Amino acid sequence: MYARLTIFSISNTLAVIYVKMSPDTPKGGAAFPPRPDGRGLHAATQMITANPSTPYLAAAADAKLEDWGPLEEATGEPMQTSGTTLWSGEGDQEAGVWECTPGPSRWSLETNEFVHILSGRMTVTPDGGEPTDIGPGDTAVFPLGWAGTWQIHETIRKLYVLF
Repeated sequence: MYARLTIFSISNTLAVIYVKMSPDTPKGGAAFPPRPDGRGLHAATQMITANPSTPYLAAAADAKLEDWGPLEEATGEPMQTSGTTLWSGEGDQEAGVWECTPGPSRWSLETNEFVHILSGRMTVTPDGGEPTDIGPGDTAVFPLGWAGTWQIHETIRKLYVLF
């Protein structure tokens, strides 16, 4: 017979500890037999990630975005950005919607970035590589360290995940 002890931590991790009950354990109590190796008590532990809330944005293609100011990476006339952050994780991890007006820009990525284009189109050219046109419905991954240019031809709106 096993007793179940559930512990939640502040990092959304759930520890479920199953403790073996001995036949002579008083009702409501648990026996913690010594481990075979002599190091403390014996219990079976199962770690489970708790289910935190799910960030949700209906109709991302039409969602109202916040003004994020001029694009620092712009290499020509000023380019305007806007967006909304749906989720922020540890470090630079983030997911959201980003929009930018047309123009040229230069990028050198310090994170991995997944993008899915909702509207607009652009040409991406990695340093030393061939240009690729991407537009609505296209998906791309720019790995950590990717460097090159983005030439945005029409205001672009993308879903992004930094990881």
